[in-house]
Amino acid sequence: MSLLQTHAATLEEVDVEDFSEQVVWSLLRTLPKLRSLACSPGPVALDFVRQSSQLRSLWFYEFYKLPSAALQALTESRSASLLGTLDLYRWRHDPDLMALAGCLPRFPVLRELSVDADPTDDFLRALTPTSAPRLTRLSLHCEKKCLHAWLHDIRIQDLLQRNPRLHLQLSKCDCNEEYAYEGVIKCDCSFCEKEESRGRCSWFSLHRRTADCPPGCLQVVPLPCSSAPPADSSNQG
Repeated sequence: MSLLQTHAATLEEVDVEDFSEQVVWSLLRTLPKLRSLACSPGPVALDFVRQSSQLRSLWFYEFYKLPSAALQALTESRSASLLGTLDLYRWRHDPDLMALAGCLPRFPVLRELSVDADPTDDFLRALTPTSAPRLTRLSLHCEKKCLHAWLHDIRIQDLLQRNPRLHLQLSKCDCNEEYAYEGVIKCDCSFCEKEESRGRCSWFSLHRRTADCPPGCLQVVPLPCSSAPPADSSNQG
């Protein structure tokens, strides 16, 4: 509390985890430069998200607790048109991913989306340049033991071909830790072993690396057959 009060005029990023005290959230409303918030989706937090008009980045801990209410608060938020980064952590229990897909048009400038859940076929098909026109970074949980097999799964290939500017990464990776993939990849093939040895989580795409790509971007060789229209050939290797 004292930290918030002392730096209220300059704070841009705040992590309040699961604080539910009204006095904390009342103080957050007074922060003129607040742009990034990390919190659990409790009722008080969701009311703050709904009323806030300046958030650019939002991380929800324990998203499984109130997913429907959280999604509603997001779509009703006065920050919806400004939100560039959204992280929904721990949404493994019966996630309604199509509800999330239906919300995406409400976030026209969303560039980064992290969903800690196994992606369904319908959800992957719902991600298009129309539903998420600015989306360039997507983090998902990998339900396969082998990262290489996952990247060449026809569903993932379709996703990347349908969204030629998209970069894909495994969720739950910590790019700042030496063992970024520990407990995430459980395969000893040469591809997975090499990826683990990098010491950071790579981003994967179907296009050649450009100045706009995130650090550690690697091009995935596209499959010869896919149900999606081919990406622009000038952007592939």
